[in-house]
This record gives sequence, structure tokens and C-alpha cells, in this order.
Amino acid sequence: AHKTRTMLTDILIIAFASLSSALLSEGLSWLFIYRTESYKQRRIKVDRLQAKLDAKKAQAPTDKKNTKRIAQYEQTLQDANRDMSFSKFLSMLAVGVTMITLFGILNGHFGGRVVAKLPFEPFGPIKSISHRGLDGEDYTDCSFMLIYILSSIACRTNALVLAVRSSRSFGSQRARSCSNPSKKSRSADSAK
Repeated sequence: AHKTRTMLTDILIIAFASLSSALLSEGLSWLFIYRTESYKQRRIKVDRLQAKLDAKKAQAPTDKKNTKRIAQYEQTLQDANRDMSFSKFLSMLAVGVTMITLFGILNGHFGGRVVAKLPFEPFGPIKSISHRGLDGEDYTDCSFMLIYILSSIACRTNALVLAVRSSRSFGSQRARSCSNPSKKSRSADSAK
């Protein structure tokens, strides 16, 4: 019973560390990228270019002028997306350093220790991940690595879903306010 309690505590510590790492990474991304005016302006520019490109593609592309305009929009959109990707580089670097540091700390604390007992023997590459750093041939013993990876995947997937949802709602609100200025001015007048 004591060993099971210790394993459960270890699993919770690893999962909490993974969650904390995901929150820290997302916080750094927000701090260095998503809250900045330059990123917001780039995002608006990309959204506008995509809307213009979609509108041009919806028209009959039979004449050369329209085809040339579509090619210009596609090139400009590609350049704008490249600028946005470059602006995310700093955040990705910070996330990478955070993950490597946390992994080193967890490896120092949980390295060589069984933190869980699996009810099955893993297959292929999962076997080497789940048994990494452990002595013996009992492949149902699980190291911190598998728990950390699974927790990280779960946390990052949920963070990504939330980020995409909030980004889409921001984009749609921004597009509505940009595309309907008369409605915006009317609501500003009524607020006075």
C-alpha cells in the first residue's frame, strides 16, 4: 500500500510538473508574441490578405489581370506568413529551453526509479521509452519518461485547442469590426 501511494505521488508530481511546464511555455508565448502589437498587426494583415485572396479566387479567374492579382496576393500572403513564423521563433526557443531544463530536473529526481507499474508490456519504441533508465527486465515497470510524455501531450493538446479557439474568436471579431465600420460607428454613437 505504501509503495502504491508513493507511485501515485510520483505520478501526480510528474503530471503537475508537466502541466506547470505547459502553462509556463504558453505564458512565455503570450508574453513574447501574442500580446505584442506587431504580432497582432501581422495577424490582421494575414487575415485581410487571406480574405482578399479568397474573394479574388471566388471571381471567375479567366482574365489574365485577375490571375496575376491572385498570384500577387498568394506571394504577399506567403511573405506575411513567413514574417509571423519568424516572430514565433523566440517563443519556440524559450519553450525548448524550458522543456530541456525541466526534463533535466525530473531526470535527476526520478531517474532510475520505478514510478508506475503498467498492466501490460508495452510494444516496440514505447517499451524503450517506458523502461528508460530502469534496471531489470520487467517491462511493466515504468520510468518517469512515459508519464511525462503522456502528460505533456495531454496538456499541450488542450492548450493548443484553447489557443486556436481564442485566436479564431479574436480573428472573427476583428474581421467583423473591420468589414462593418458603419455598424461600429453607430454603436460608438449609441454608447455616448
